[in-house]
Amino acid sequence: MIILGIDPSLVSTGWGVISISDSMVNYIDSGVIKTVSKDSLVLKLGNISLMIEKLITRFNPFHVAMEEVFINKNYSSSVTLIQARGAIMSVIGRYNIDFSEYAPNKIKKAIVGAGKAEKHQVQQMVKLLMHIKKAISKDESDALATAYTASVNQQIKII
Repeated sequence: MIILGIDPSLVSTGWGVISISDSMVNYIDSGVIKTVSKDSLVLKLGNISLMIEKLITRFNPFHVAMEEVFINKNYSSSVTLIQARGAIMSVIGRYNIDFSEYAPNKIKKAIVGAGKAEKHQVQQMVKLLMHIKKAISKDESDALATAYTASVNQQIKII
């Protein structure tokens, strides 16, 4: 079973692909979708949608998992994050792929064992659990941690 994990952002959306077989989690690939700062919001959202669609057609995931939004004090950045998530979710819906979302503290608890873990701890555990030797960004490790959380969540039934 292939799971695509997504750490949404208008600037740098992290993505990570894992496979589950015989209760083993295997790292397949990961990366970051970067947008150009001078581009319009519509162009940025279109680019994110296009890249997510390319990932879906390339990896054909059984399930997509995404980090939930938390509303912070900066209202405008929360709104743009929600818009990025909407662009991503519309692609997932078009392909009718099984979908789940997880709060950041649930992801941290699944990967590190503590809901208040630091980003570098998540990054270290992702690399350890998935036997990743190369350097990965925090956006990638967050996306992979989200995919991992989906793999251990009971909502996903392996058929």
